[in-house]
Amino acid sequence: MKVLMKSGKQFGQVKQLLLKKGVAERTRVVQNCGLPGETIFPTLIESEDTAGYFTLLIVKES
Repeated sequence: MKVLMKSGKQFGQVKQLLLKKGVAERTRVVQNCGLPGETIFPTLIESEDTAGYFTLLIVKES
């Protein structure tokens, strides 16, 4: 398992890279982690294209 923290500024690039690597279905996303308005996405594909500072990505290994 890999955990990527505080990826907000680079989220678009990180998302594209994970999509190319084929791990988007195994990636969970928490935007605004621990803050009001926290949003949890079950897969990277379902997440928004932009993200705030406290964005957490959890990539499960196959």
